[in-house]
Amino acid sequence: MASSADLNDLKQYHVFISYRVNSDAALAEKICDKIQQHNVGNDLNCRFLCFLDKQNLRVGEPWKECFLKGLTHSCLFMPLLSRGSLDRLVYRNYNSEYEDNLLLELETALKLKSEGKCVIYPLFVGEVGPGGYSRFNEWGKEFGDKPCKGGTRSPKDVLQEVFEVQGSFCNPDEIAGTP
Repeated sequence: MASSADLNDLKQYHVFISYRVNSDAALAEKICDKIQQHNVGNDLNCRFLCFLDKQNLRVGEPWKECFLKGLTHSCLFMPLLSRGSLDRLVYRNYNSEYEDNLLLELETALKLKSEGKCVIYPLFVGEVGPGGYSRFNEWGKEFGDKPCKGGTRSPKDVLQEVFEVQGSFCNPDEIAGTP
């Protein structure tokens, strides 16, 4: 029989999609839709289930606790990292007096990964402009060096560790099905 601690560790979601609302919301929804169209293995009755704040957070519930619970109960953490999502964490723009949900999610996922409770697979989102697609290239930015409110690690430390994790480059137009 499973102990209550084991029951608390049960995974409710296959994938937790982390993103910055003001830069990557539409892409996050498209990725979520595409993932949830697929079956888990050969089980035709079981589709992948994603945690996406827009779909899973309810009005009136404590949102921070709910998204952190969603992350804790997910097998895979998939952060969408783009120029827009990271711009707020660049040293010249960074204000450690405010909470930053993306940074808190990254920090929590790294802790879960170190405990063997979660896998991290970042999507490095490039940009599409008049000249075509350009790959994500934010590696050399100077990120803030103090933890945000509610956090324990600086953006610089968190992102350095996340950037070392194997991930994939992502062309947003390919996800959206744009020619």
